[in-house]
Amino acid sequence: MNKLTTILMSILLLGIIVPIVAPTAFMAVPSHASTNNTIILQSYAVETGYPYYKITTANINISALSASNVTVAVDGVPTVGLLDINLSGITISSGSVELYTSSSGLASIGTGDTAYVTLPTGYITSIQHGSTAGPLVHFYNYTASNGVTYALGNDSIIGPSPGNVGGGSYYIKAFFGSSAPVAVSTAKLVILPSISISPASGGAGTPITVTGTGFTSSSSANVTYSYKYDSASKLTTVTKTGIATNNTGGFMYTFNAPEMALNDTGASFHTGTVSVVGNDTTTLKATGTQTFTENSRQLITFAPTTTSGTSNNLVNSALNYNDTTTNLLAPVYIKEPVNIIGNYFDPSSALTFTYNGISLGTATTNSTGYFNVTFTIPIVAGGKYYLNITDPLATIGLYTATTETLVVTPTSVQPSGSIAINGYGFPSSDSVSVIWVHVVNNPAGKASIQSISNTSISSNGEFTASFTIPLLTPGGTASVGANLTGTSFAYTNTYTFTNITIVPMMEISPSTGAVGTTVNATGYGLNAGTGTSSFNSGKTTLSLGHAVGDYLVAYDNVPVFGSSVGATPSYNGTLSVLLSAVGTPMIHEVQLVNATVAPYVLVASSPLNVTGTINGVTSQVSGVSAALASIESSLMSITSSLTSLSSAVSNISSGITNIESSLSSITSTLSSISGTLTSMGSTLTSIQTAVSGLNTSNLASTLSNVMTYLLVVAVLAIIIIVLEIVLLVRKK
Repeated sequence: MNKLTTILMSILLLGIIVPIVAPTAFMAVPSHASTNNTIILQSYAVETGYPYYKITTANINISALSASNVTVAVDGVPTVGLLDINLSGITISSGSVELYTSSSGLASIGTGDTAYVTLPTGYITSIQHGSTAGPLVHFYNYTASNGVTYALGNDSIIGPSPGNVGGGSYYIKAFFGSSAPVAVSTAKLVILPSISISPASGGAGTPITVTGTGFTSSSSANVTYSYKYDSASKLTTVTKTGIATNNTGGFMYTFNAPEMALNDTGASFHTGTVSVVGNDTTTLKATGTQTFTENSRQLITFAPTTTSGTSNNLVNSALNYNDTTTNLLAPVYIKEPVNIIGNYFDPSSALTFTYNGISLGTATTNSTGYFNVTFTIPIVAGGKYYLNITDPLATIGLYTATTETLVVTPTSVQPSGSIAINGYGFPSSDSVSVIWVHVVNNPAGKASIQSISNTSISSNGEFTASFTIPLLTPGGTASVGANLTGTSFAYTNTYTFTNITIVPMMEISPSTGAVGTTVNATGYGLNAGTGTSSFNSGKTTLSLGHAVGDYLVAYDNVPVFGSSVGATPSYNGTLSVLLSAVGTPMIHEVQLVNATVAPYVLVASSPLNVTGTINGVTSQVSGVSAALASIESSLMSITSSLTSLSSAVSNISSGITNIESSLSSITSTLSSISGTLTSMGSTLTSIQTAVSGLNTSNLASTLSNVMTYLLVVAVLAIIIIVLEIVLLVRKK
C-alpha cells in the first residue's frame, strides 16, 4: 500500500469515526462502545411463586403505552407486564443515573436525546430477597422528582415509560456522569399513544378531561367516546377530530359527560359507562379504552317534617325516580319543611324545584353536582304529586303523597282559651267532622269526645275551624281530630289527630276586697290523671291527660293554705280554696304551685287588690308622710343657708385677693421712694464736697443748714405717705 493510499484511508476512517465519538455541544460526554455496557429492556410479570416475577427480554423492541408501565408486546409478540429497564450488564458506580430517550444508538448523549428521570443508584443495585419495601415484592418504592413512582432493586428500574416524548421508537440511555460510560439499550422502546381521563366517575354533565401522551409530535389526534342510555339502547358515539398535539406528542381535551339517566325509574338506580378512545391521525394507532362511570342522579336524603317536629327521613332505597306504579310514595306534609340533599346532578348548575307545578325555589349544585336545600310544601289538595328537580340536562321527578295534616294554634292553652284549627292535604271539595278529645272521669281512664264542627273542604284541600276549650278540662295532653263526613264517631273511622297541651290557670273571686274579705281561689286545668282512647279500629291510640298532681295555694309566695289543699284535684282538673284578704292595702298575688315536684313550681297566679285600713295603718302612714315632708322642708332650708354661706365665703376670698394686690402695689411704691432718696443723698454728698472745696466757712455752714432742712422735709413727707396708705387700707 503506497503512502497516498494510506493517507486517504486514514482520512476516510476519521470521517467515519469522529462523528461517532466526538463530544457534542449538548453535553461533553466521552463515547464508549463496550459491548457489555448495554441496557436490557424486559417485560416483568409478577407471579405467585419465588422469585415472584417472570421476565421476557426484548431482542428487537418492546412496546409500551406512553407514560404507562404496561407493556403491550415484546418483539411483536403481545404481552402484558411491567416495563423493566435492567442494568445488570453494567458496572454501576454510586450516585445517580439519568435516563434518556434517543433516536440514536450511539454511546453518548447527543442534542436529540431527552432526559426523563434521575434515580439513585444505591437503590437500583440493592439485592432484595424477602423484602416488602416497595409496591412490588423485593423492590424499593421510590418517587422521583418528576412525581412518578418507580420500583428499584435487583439492578432493575421498573416504572412507566417516558411521557415527555412523542410516539415512536427510542433507545434508552443511562448517563452516570462524565467519568463513566454511557450505557445504551440494544433493543428499542416503542412508545404507543395512550390516554388517561379525570375524573373516573361522576354525574351527567361532569367535565371529563382526556390527557393524551405518546402521539405523533406536532400533529393531531381524535377522541371518541361512546355510551348507552341503558342496556337496551342503541350505542351513541361522538368523535372529536383534529385535536392538535404538542411537540412532545401530548394534548388535553375536555368534554362533558352525556346525559344517560333519562329513563331511570324505581329505587334501583342505573349506573352507566362512557368509553373513551384516542386515535393518532398520523400512525393510525388507537389507544386503549378508558372508562368513565356515570352515576345517575341521587337523592341522598329526602326528609319531610311532621307537625310534631319529628323527621321522617327517606334515603335512596325508599325513593322512586319517575315511577308511578309503585306504592312506595314519599310522604309530604303541607306547609311543612322538607330537606332535600342530592348528588350527581349537572355540576355547577342552577336547579329548579316544583311541586305539582308550583315553584318551590332554586339552588345551585357544586362541582360534583351536590346540593342541600330545604323547602316548604305548598297548599294542595290531598293526592299524589311529583316533586320535580330540573337541571340543564334533565328533570327527575320524585313521586309523593300528601298526608292529611291538622295544625292547631296555640299548641298550649288554658281552659276557656280559644284555639284555631287548620286542616291541609284533605280531599278537595269534601266535608270533614272535627272533634275534641280529652281525658275525663278518672281513675277509669276514659276519654271525652266532643264534636267541634262539620265544615267544608276547599278545592285546595284546606279547611278552618275554631274552638273554645271547656273550663272544666283537666291539664296535660288533649287532642283535636278530623275525619271525612259520612261516618259516625265509631272507632272505625280514619282520623287525623294533632295534640295540644292544657296548662293551668288561676281565678279568684272577688278580685278586689277590703281587708278581711273572703276570697274564693280556683285553679283550672290541673293534672287529674291519664286516660287512653282508641280510634281507627284500634290502629290509633291517644294517650291523654297527665299523672295526678298535688297542688298548693300560696299568698304572696307563702303557701299559707297548704294544709287544706294538699290533695289531688278533682277529675275535672279543678281545685278551690277559701282565703281571707289580709295585709297592707295593695295588690297581692294569689299563686298556684305544683307540689308534686321539689322545689315547688309556680303554674298560675292571679292578682288580689286589698283595700281599706288595718289598725290605723293609713293614719300612721299619713303621719310618717307628713314627718317626711317636714324633714324635706328643713333640708331645703339648710340647703339654702349653705348656699348663702358659700356666697359670703366667696366674697371674703375676693376681698383678701384685692388686699394682697394693694399691698403688692405699696411695696413697689416704697421701693421706688427709697431709690429716689438714695439718689438725693448721693447728690447732696456731691454738693457738700463741692462746697467744702470752696474753703468758705460761712457758705459751708449755710449749706449744712440747708441739707439738714431738706432731710427733715424728706422724712416728714415719708411719714405722711405711710399714714395715708394706712388710712386707705382701713377704708377698704
